[in-house]
Amino acid sequence: MRKYLFLTAGLAAAFASPVQAADWYLVGQSDDDLFFADAGSVAKSGTYMQVNVLDSMGEPIDDPAGDIYYLAGPIRLDCSGRKYQNLGNAALGLDHSYLADADVDSDWQAVNPGTHAEAIFDFACDAGFRDTPVTDPFAYADEYWDYGTSDDAPAEGPVIS
Repeated sequence: MRKYLFLTAGLAAAFASPVQAADWYLVGQSDDDLFFADAGSVAKSGTYMQVNVLDSMGEPIDDPAGDIYYLAGPIRLDCSGRKYQNLGNAALGLDHSYLADADVDSDWQAVNPGTHAEAIFDFACDAGFRDTPVTDPFAYADEYWDYGTSDDAPAEGPVIS
């Protein structure tokens, strides 16, 4: 339990601090989500790769802690086995502040073609999907979803299902 609380505190601190210092890329989008990954966080962990990701949702998830607009956290990837594992997610509100720990399926899951998991897998394991750098993924998403910050939508990234 102590390890879990430490991980949660670390997630909240990592995503509450300015994201401009990170090396973010838009790695995919669907009708409902934008997916960002931080190239600066890609690291080998034993036989696996790990990367920090940010999922921005067009429609918030209703939660007792508040409306969740973002999920942020590390993903572990088994590059040779084409599997991934969520290590934990912080739920963030419209103002990008930490709301709560998000429930995640921490079981290993297959990387299926054409999914956000494949885009993140390619980004971390094969250095793919690095065509759309993003200075600040929160500002990019706020503008894209038109959360009242701008009338100009940013360029589109890779489309995924």
